Amino acid sequence: MIKKIIIAFLVMLAALLLLGFFLHSELNNIYIYQHESGLLYEGKPIEQIMAEGKMTLLPDFTYSGDNFYEQLVYDVYSWREFNEKPSFFVLSARIFGRYEEADMMNVFATVYAVYYHLYGKILVKDKTVFEPVCVTFTKRSDGQYEYFYINRAKRGDGFNQSVYDFCLTPVTGRQLPDIAEQILNHYNNYGDLLELQRANLIEHLQKCEQKGVSLYLLNEGKPLLVPLT
Repeated sequence: MIKKIIIAFLVMLAALLLLGFFLHSELNNIYIYQHESGLLYEGKPIEQIMAEGKMTLLPDFTYSGDNFYEQLVYDVYSWREFNEKPSFFVLSARIFGRYEEADMMNVFATVYAVYYHLYGKILVKDKTVFEPVCVTFTKRSDGQYEYFYINRAKRGDGFNQSVYDFCLTPVTGRQLPDIAEQILNHYNNYGDLLELQRANLIEHLQKCEQKGVSLYLLNEGKPLLVPLT
């Protein structure tokens, strides 16, 4: 009986720690202005602002770092297919390794892409893509790399195996289990990508001279505004 109580306490403690991490990383510096008609921004309900559909279009986020292989991955994700174009998108990526053979190169990464709608000063997430990938490039005669193909991790039961399946050398197909294990271990603790996504988002808004922008979130069904700039 005592053992069961201890186990239950440890499970509850772990859940509280996980919740604390989420609140710290996603809901930091929140201000809330509730009204009987819902969350207000400049005296108008947020839902009404979004329903009016007056979006501010911004250029997509562009990578400003000096890592050549990160630049290649960021460039690949600038290609999008949407029925309705979002205001812009922001990518964060972590590279786990690369392997070159002959004129082919595989780059292994986990990417977190978020597509946003910007209604005035209210930012709303439209779609998120979080996935481990293997991006294959070919090397041209001038030494430049050209995108060739992308392998994405499968969802569901085949997820782990799919990561092992694409962690291969690009020509001979030799397995690279160490890289696969790094990707899978990181997938269970990806706080660095959440932080990078937020940093890239703020950097992009500031670069586009967007001041006073707040991110609209729902936490347990309750609307929240997170100041960004």
